[in-house]
Amino acid sequence: MTGMFSKSVFNGDISNWNVSKVTNMTAMFAESSFNTDISNWDVGKVTNMTGMFFKSAFKGSIYKWNVSNVTTMTGMFANSTFNGDISIWNVGKVTDMSAMFSETTNFNQDISKWNVSQVTNMSSMFNGAEKFNQDISSWKVDNVIDMSNMFAETTFTQNISPWTVSKVTNMSGMFVNSIFNADISNWNVSNVTNMSCMFSGSLFNKDISNWIVSKVTKMDDMFTGSVFDQDISKWNVSNVTTMSNMFSASAFNQNISTWIVSKVTDMSSMFNGAVKFNQNLSGWNISSVTAYDSFGTNSALTAANLPKWK
Repeated sequence: MTGMFSKSVFNGDISNWNVSKVTNMTAMFAESSFNTDISNWDVGKVTNMTGMFFKSAFKGSIYKWNVSNVTTMTGMFANSTFNGDISIWNVGKVTDMSAMFSETTNFNQDISKWNVSQVTNMSSMFNGAEKFNQDISSWKVDNVIDMSNMFAETTFTQNISPWTVSKVTNMSGMFVNSIFNADISNWNVSNVTNMSCMFSGSLFNKDISNWIVSKVTKMDDMFTGSVFDQDISKWNVSNVTTMSNMFSASAFNQNISTWIVSKVTDMSSMFNGAVKFNQNLSGWNISSVTAYDSFGTNSALTAANLPKWK
């Protein structure tokens, strides 16, 4: 039934359809006007619900659906106005929830009891889901690899400190432009390689001094325009290659003079517009840097504290 009613104005009664043998409902109602009762459908054999209600008008109840065989829910409700109760869904086989509620601006339902233990991709899961603020602290995210943009552009403020994120490699944009400011100091981020834009434009300002970031290679825009101003002097950034815009227009003013930045090639606009920052960086080994334009433009950095450019 892939794309069956996609971009259509169909809104007829199909409540009594026997869909018990259907395995794929990808984009079935995507960008459609459909909003009729399908609450009693037997979807027990469906494995793929990718984009099923993407940008659709559907607001009906699917509370009782048996989704126990679904493995992919990518973008399932993305860009829609859906806000139905799906609290009892058995999502134990789902591996991909990327963009599931992305831009789902009304969604704010209790999904705390979901078994997400098989999910590996939560990229953009709640990106732009501006009302979602439910307790998901008990989620077992142990197998997730990608959390990029997961809470971007959200008002999410819940406690997620119990999460085990030790397999995550991508946290780029995870909290970009969000109001999230909860304690995540105990997170094991030792396998993360990408933290680009992670807290860009956010209100996050908590202690993350003990994070092990030794595998991170990208920190560009990590704190751009943020209020973050915590001690990260002990961070091992020795594998980072990109720090462009890392603290641009931010409130940051902590001592990072001992950072090993010998692999960094791009420091362009790193402190551009950082009006508070004036720490001594003259001892940095910047031998690999090839781009450093606007490094400290419009910042508080004095000439004496600048790195010794070639």
